[in-house]
Amino acid sequence: MYKLKYISGHIYVEINGLDWLVDTGSPSSFGSLNNLKIENKIFTILPSLLNLDVTTLSKYVEHEVAGLIGTDILNQFYIIFDSKNGKITFSVDPLVLEGEILDIDEIMGIPSIAVTVDNDEGYMFFDTGAQISYIQQSIITKNKPTGIIKDFYPGVGQFETETAVIDLQLGNLDYTLQCGYLPEILNMTLMMTNTIGIIGNETIQDAVVGYFPKENKLIFNRSVEEGKRNIFQTNSFESLCFLASNENWCWNLSCTTCGNMHFRYGFVELANLKLPGTKNWLVHTKTSTYKKIGDFPRTYSLKQKSTIQEICIEANLQNIAKQCTHPDWLGYLGLVLVHINSDTELFQKLSISWAQQLRLMVYKNSAIDIKLQEIADGNGLLSINDLESCEYSFKRSDYELHKPISDTI
Repeated sequence: MYKLKYISGHIYVEINGLDWLVDTGSPSSFGSLNNLKIENKIFTILPSLLNLDVTTLSKYVEHEVAGLIGTDILNQFYIIFDSKNGKITFSVDPLVLEGEILDIDEIMGIPSIAVTVDNDEGYMFFDTGAQISYIQQSIITKNKPTGIIKDFYPGVGQFETETAVIDLQLGNLDYTLQCGYLPEILNMTLMMTNTIGIIGNETIQDAVVGYFPKENKLIFNRSVEEGKRNIFQTNSFESLCFLASNENWCWNLSCTTCGNMHFRYGFVELANLKLPGTKNWLVHTKTSTYKKIGDFPRTYSLKQKSTIQEICIEANLQNIAKQCTHPDWLGYLGLVLVHINSDTELFQKLSISWAQQLRLMVYKNSAIDIKLQEIADGNGLLSINDLESCEYSFKRSDYELHKPISDTI
């Protein structure tokens, strides 16, 4: 059993202290080592793949990696991803996992599974290296945009794509996933293989998933509680931030005109496990009545706060920073710290999670970097004053000069 990490939309396995990107969407592995040992099996590792080496890969994923493990190695094992507990199991012997069983077909060394989108059935590649899912541009443009994502693909390099929230079905399981569309050259590859898209690793987050290529099976195990929460969707706080930036919601804590009305009602919707951008989401700038939601939420129950805190703990702040207007997105975080705070262990976990992520954005050894390290170590809670300090310590080229989402799509 190995340590599994989910960082900035990518899945890694830690082997001998080094992080390797786990990528079922790549038929070949490569890395900085000549050999890689997993469960007493030794594999020869290439130094690069399609002009992509470890240095470039680390730059693309914004995380230092030892290499990428593709299906040439992954398909030698029975694998169970347990993202919720941060564990991944490799076994040469058969493993057992209960859940929804999907048949795997292999196309060019990459697993594919049957899906249903808009009542149409087709096959999509199962790609743990993809931070979001991908589908035809015509489907994306029919749905409300949720921002622009930057991704990469071996042989193509980095690219940007508009995204939208799409409902689809894997077997008997319903998912709401953030989807983009691929560059034309990759889209042509999909057409040649009679596949309609790519299922990314959102389906693995906070779940137990069995990848058993030797049996041509993919098994999804989610509890009743997880099914109710629909945790396999894009993070709803991230989506809330994208929507707020796009519609220019007021985040001024001192505002006496609207009282942050959209955020205050939006938090209620998050607590009700609704996803911004979907048809049943009620909070928009042009919304004239909120009777369906209830009275103006001046306070929130501990249950509501706990639900929202759980969602925010999993939010990717780099995604928010790169896709929302600066410094507005810091104001969005501040509203959570002020209105959703509680004297609970869960709120401290939120402070730790956000402090760890904010440290990656500020200058090393700055005063706020040192303060964030203390919070990340469990000493103290994140405050709006800390966010103000972050604003003046960001690595400007990466996190300051962002246009509103509406200006870029």
